[in-house]
Amino acid sequence: MNDDSEGTSTLTKKSSDKTEGQVEQLKELLVKAESKIKLFESEKYDALNK
Repeated sequence: MNDDSEGTSTLTKKSSDKTEGQVEQLKELLVKAESKIKLFESEKYDALNK
């Protein structure tokens, strides 16, 4: 029984590491998207006020 729980905890750790990596990737994508949106909005604003 102990062997089984040991294996499960290792598996859970691996999947949580993978999830953390995915979260970091998503955060980076979000930052990139936000900067692109700001850029687009400022260009749109400049175009409207010319």
